Amino acid sequence: METRHPDFRVDELLSMAAQATGLDDFGPDSFRPGLERLVAAINALRLTEMGMVRARNMIVGNLIARLGVWDHRKRHPEVAGEVIQKPMFVVGLPRTGTTLLFGLLAQDPDHRVPMLWETSIPCPPPEADSYETDPRIEMVTQGLLAVDGLNPAVLAVHPIGAQLPQECIGIFSMEFLSYIYYCGLPIRDYNDWLDSQDMGAVYRWHKMFLQHLQSRHRKQRWALKAPSHMEFMADLFASYTDALIINTHRSPVDAVASHSSLHWHLWEQSLGAFDKKEVGPQTAEMMERWLQRFVDWRNAHPEKNPQIADIAFGDLVADPIGMVKAIYRRFGLPVSTAFESRMADFLVANRQDKFGTHRYTPEEFGLNRAELVERFRFYTDRFDVLGRR
Repeated sequence: METRHPDFRVDELLSMAAQATGLDDFGPDSFRPGLERLVAAINALRLTEMGMVRARNMIVGNLIARLGVWDHRKRHPEVAGEVIQKPMFVVGLPRTGTTLLFGLLAQDPDHRVPMLWETSIPCPPPEADSYETDPRIEMVTQGLLAVDGLNPAVLAVHPIGAQLPQECIGIFSMEFLSYIYYCGLPIRDYNDWLDSQDMGAVYRWHKMFLQHLQSRHRKQRWALKAPSHMEFMADLFASYTDALIINTHRSPVDAVASHSSLHWHLWEQSLGAFDKKEVGPQTAEMMERWLQRFVDWRNAHPEKNPQIADIAFGDLVADPIGMVKAIYRRFGLPVSTAFESRMADFLVANRQDKFGTHRYTPEEFGLNRAELVERFRFYTDRFDVLGRR
């Protein structure tokens, strides 16, 4: 398959977004260093034509969204008064049941959950009356189909859809400090640089974006999710002091192997081919860094424990609704009959093998199971998750 180096240029990408919207104020320049790093990293790759289209569309799409949200805030300063109260964040390594749990929490009638369509095209803010029928839903669906046809191999690993909940990394991407870019492309230098950045501006943008979305469609609280929050808990709590955290736990051996598979499928889509054996070590290193920072933060802040619920992946899979009820009891929240019924319907409609079976082993991605067990013992000993699949 033919590949070539892109020749993306920051000023041209900015100009494309400005021409598409008729706007030219991107807000605070805090996004520029990340954008410049990202563009340089992508230009160093050899991409297929489809890979270049996906990369360009993602960058320009996020710039367009940023322009629109910032312009709306300037014209409607009252949106800054929107209150974000006790948001519920699902954190935990990728492949530890976070998507399942997030989907269940989205069934709570009291929860506002960011959907892919509204984070992709956030302007104007969604209206409560037309939330389920907004024409942007079909626009985003057609965009997904046009780019990669909703690749079944990827869907078997991680479901994607216009009306499925979007992770916070999709919001962070408008600040260009987001793991979402490395998830789609093997730009390790960018991701390593990202991990060393002050994320205060990212969480300020995140809060402003939630205010934007809820300004015309409010519910009692937000339910949110992103594994990468684990690295930046101090920044998260700086913006959301009353946040409720649900931390899913699973043996990192399984999580690393499974997420290596997701990386490989996505990277192959854009590069045409990628050596599986190179994926695992990168993924393991990234997850070790996430977990070490998270363990250090948890150990240093026991006063936050009342705001955190720790759950095991095996327990969640064995009894999803029972686990959600246990979480709500811990936080002193009611589980309504409507909520329980909707969770049951969700589980029927979203069985684990809906898009196919996802099979993987650590060895196929250049990893050794026994070595991974020892490597992550600092985490499994801390949370007693070793062997609890």
